[in-house]
Amino acid sequence: MSGIPTEPAAPAADDRALAYPEPEPHPLWSHSGRSRYGPLTPEQRRHNQKVLLRGLREDREAA
Repeated sequence: MSGIPTEPAAPAADDRALAYPEPEPHPLWSHSGRSRYGPLTPEQRRHNQKVLLRGLREDREAA
């Protein structure tokens, strides 16, 4: 045993009352609106599948 606790102790009710309030998140951290990226086209999906399968084959051959 190293003496280091494996899990942090749950804060007591008094600790929560004394803690500082959490600041507002930075505007750049929020994700407002829709995603920038749309769904993949069938051609993009085929390309990704080919690249994935080629990578899996190369890993298997190297082992």
